[in-house]
Amino acid sequence: MVVGALLLSSPLLAMLAITYDPGTRVSASDGEDTAMLAKAARYDARLLRDGGSTAVGEAADPFSGTDAPAWRSDRDYLAQLGAGDAMARIRMPSIGVDLPIGHGTSAGTLEQGAGHIHGTTLPVGDPGNSVIAAHRGLDVRLLFYRVGELGRGDMIYTDAGGRTVAWRVDRRYTVDPGSKAERRALKADGSHTLLTLYTCDPPGLNTRRLIVRAHRVPYDDAARTAERQVDVKGMAAWLGLATILTLTLMTALHPTAQIMRHSSRREGAC
Repeated sequence: MVVGALLLSSPLLAMLAITYDPGTRVSASDGEDTAMLAKAARYDARLLRDGGSTAVGEAADPFSGTDAPAWRSDRDYLAQLGAGDAMARIRMPSIGVDLPIGHGTSAGTLEQGAGHIHGTTLPVGDPGNSVIAAHRGLDVRLLFYRVGELGRGDMIYTDAGGRTVAWRVDRRYTVDPGSKAERRALKADGSHTLLTLYTCDPPGLNTRRLIVRAHRVPYDDAARTAERQVDVKGMAAWLGLATILTLTLMTALHPTAQIMRHSSRREGAC
C-alpha cells in the first residue's frame, strides 16, 4: 500500500513542481538585452511589412502532428532572442503557469513547454500579434491545462531580452481547426499589440481550439501588484491532495494504531 501511495503521488508531485517551479530565467547582460530587443523589433517590423503568416514555414495547426520543417532553416528567426532552447518565458500568476517559450511548435518544443508560432510577432511587446501555443496538459504536466480559467482582466506576463511585458486578457473563445475564425485569431495585425494563447479544447481532446487574447498594458504599479498574485485555487487543490496523500500514508504505515484507537473508544477512553 505504501508503494502504491508513493506511485500515486509521483505525477502529483511532478505537476506541482512544473506548475510552480520558475525554472531557468531567460537572461543576458544589459548590452546584449538592448541589442537583442532592437534586433527583435526590426524582425517584427519586417514581418508585418511582408504580411506575416502563421503558415510561413510552420504547420498552420501545431497540434495536427504534421509539423512542416521549413522554419528550422529560417536562421534569422532562430537567432531571435538568443539561440538557446528558450526565447522567452510566459507567466500567468492567477493560474500558476510559468513556462519557457521555444522557437516554433515542433513536437520536441511542445514537450518542454510553450512554443512561439513562426510567422507571428515575437513576445516582446512590439505591434502585431504574438501567438504562443502549448498542449492542454501532457503526461503529468499541466502546461496550458488551466488556460480556460482565464477571464477578462486577468494578467499575463512575458519575459524576453530583459524586458517584462504585461498583457491583460480581453477575450476567450473557441474555434474549429482550419476555420476562418481561427485564421483571423492568429493573423498579424500591426494596428494593435496583442498576445494570443492557442491550445486544444476540450482538455484531452483535439477537436477544437481555445483562443485567449490579451492586449499590452503598461507595466506599472498595478501590473506589478497583479504579478505577485497567488494562485489560491491551485494552492488549495494541492493542499487538499497533500492532505489526502498524508492520510493515505498514515493509514498504510499505522493500521494497528487505528484499530487500537477504535477499541479504546469502545471502552470509553478519550
